[in-house]
Amino acid sequence: MTMEFQAKMSFSISDEDKKLYDKYGIPAIELANDGEFLAAVKLIDKILKQNPKCEFALLLKANYLFNHVNHNLEFDEISPESIDKIRKQAEGFKEQLEECINLINKALKINPKNKDAKGLKDFIEKNSLKEVNNLIKSAKDTKQRLSKSSSGMDAKVICPYCKKEDVMIKVKKTNDEYNCPNCNKTFLAIIGEVRGARGLGGYVAHTVTIRLRNIEGGESVINYYSGYQGNEFRSGDMIGAIYKKGWLSGGYGSKPAYIINWTTGLYSDKL
Repeated sequence: MTMEFQAKMSFSISDEDKKLYDKYGIPAIELANDGEFLAAVKLIDKILKQNPKCEFALLLKANYLFNHVNHNLEFDEISPESIDKIRKQAEGFKEQLEECINLINKALKINPKNKDAKGLKDFIEKNSLKEVNNLIKSAKDTKQRLSKSSSGMDAKVICPYCKKEDVMIKVKKTNDEYNCPNCNKTFLAIIGEVRGARGLGGYVAHTVTIRLRNIEGGESVINYYSGYQGNEFRSGDMIGAIYKKGWLSGGYGSKPAYIINWTTGLYSDKL
């Protein structure tokens, strides 16, 4: 959630606007003090309908719209079920924040020296609006990944058994099995976007942990023991951890046969 910003707005009230302030401004302030920001905005709109260039009304409306967004700027984690709802809600908040900036700009044309108005505008642009834009982008990116996963993404891997290169697989989900067309053996691939990685350095045996954003939504974790220091997986890299079955157990080992990084074009079987 965005940082709290306590806005102490200062403005001038002309004799002409004093009646409007008493009739609508004071009740709006009381509503806002009780957290009823949108109800307060409706009263302020009555002032702006009569005087669109009323400085105190422009700033109060901007302040109350901002506080409405700021007090509701909490979202559930993006998932296939919630993605459309979250994006629609975030786009609505963006419109309200952009309206806040527009209202403040109008007020600054009336009084360019209003430091409180400038401070609120600066905070909205650098914090609340930035956070909402990032959320909208994240929702769109996730939606795109989900769309791709429904039809399958083409990926090129190397068979961990016969080492045949350029094995094409159709990826529909992060954790899935595939057959090599050359040796007809089954291998496991865990494919996703890196969110973070720990334990990549050091020659003493240690645990490597790679967190992935799944293709179909949610997260996965890859864990294995390593004494090798030469790998690097950065946030945003698209990687695939490829596993082969053991000769005796018939199950997949806990350590990948190799990891391929399609973002950097690197293949590593030294893990």
